[in-house]
Order: sequence, then C-alpha cells, then structure tokens
Amino acid sequence: MGAAAARHWAAVHDEAAVATVGRTVYTLLPQARPAEARRLAEQAIAALGRILEIPLRAAVSRAAGGPAELPELRAEVDDILRVTTASPDTPTVAGLAETHAQVLLLHFADELARRPRLRHPGIDAMLEHDRVRDTDYAASVAIWLDAVGNVGEAAKRLTIHPNTLKYRLRRARELFGIDLDHPDVRLSCWLQLRLTGADACAHEARVRFGPS
Repeated sequence: MGAAAARHWAAVHDEAAVATVGRTVYTLLPQARPAEARRLAEQAIAALGRILEIPLRAAVSRAAGGPAELPELRAEVDDILRVTTASPDTPTVAGLAETHAQVLLLHFADELARRPRLRHPGIDAMLEHDRVRDTDYAASVAIWLDAVGNVGEAAKRLTIHPNTLKYRLRRARELFGIDLDHPDVRLSCWLQLRLTGADACAHEARVRFGPS
C-alpha cells in the first residue's frame, strides 16, 4: 500500500512527502490549502481504492504552522482514523470538525481505561445489576438522558409506559446513588453509559424480544 500511495502522490503533487507506518500512510502537502488537501485526499482514496481493491479512509488535519507541530497533527490524524475506520457510516475523508464528538469520547474512554477509579461506582453497580438480574436500569437512564429528560420521548423509544420509566429512574437513584437531578452527574453518567452502548443495547433488545 505504501508503494502505491507514494507513486500516486508523486504523480499529483510535486512536493508531497509520504511515510508509511504499519497500515497508515502519512502524506505531507507543503503549501496546500485545506480545501485543496481535502480534494487531493478524496482523489487519492478513489484512485488507490480502485488499485488496491480494499476500503480506505483518509483523515485531513489542520494546516501546520511549522515542523514542531507535526507530531500533534499526526496524533490528530490518528484520532480521526480511529473514529472513521471503526464505523462504516463515517465519511471516507474527514477532518476533526466532522469527528470532534467521537474523538472526544475516545479520549474520555482512554482516560477511564487508564484510571478506572474515575468511574462513578453507581454506574458499574447498575450495569452489574442489569446483567445479573436481567433488568433495564442502565438502558432506561441512558435513553432518558439521550432524550434530554423528556420522559414521554424516552418511554416511546423504550416501548414502555412513561410511569414505568419514572419508576426505573427513581429506583436508579435509590439503588445506585445516582443523583440525576444534578447536571454534572447527568453528564458524567451519560458519558459512561454512552461508552458502554447501553442505549443501543436497549434498542436491540426491543427489536429481538419486544417490549417488557
């Protein structure tokens, strides 16, 4: 792949510099404006995809102010590729503007993995309770948070009665010490539940098994 990319960039940009690390090809485009860099990246993905017959993704960083910024911009590109290569729904060519939220969540997940003591203990207790007792507290809280506290909308997504959801939210407070009235706690819980995929798991369960 690196050789094919080097040939391509040599043909389309006189000053392009190409380096391959593992399965990633990094390309420097001196003097290229952001719009031109994106256009050339789109062309490269199309051309190399035809040659290599494999799906490809490209990440475009912001312009460098000097050589000292290159390590930071490489990290930016790596972050974007972590997002876009993990999901087929992401753009083939993307920058940080299109992936900012997902990149932020990735870094949050990395930090929790390095420092698990930062997790809210009630979240882990709630997830374990759901696993052992086949309850839906985590999914209910996650989808309620996704709905910005709209009980009717969240209950509709969960295919349960609004009173059932209100009961689950009250019990989540009582059983796991999660203060959903506090905005900072809501944000912390939403981030942790989002990373576990609790809201997606609830949807899949409803599709397979129907409402409960």
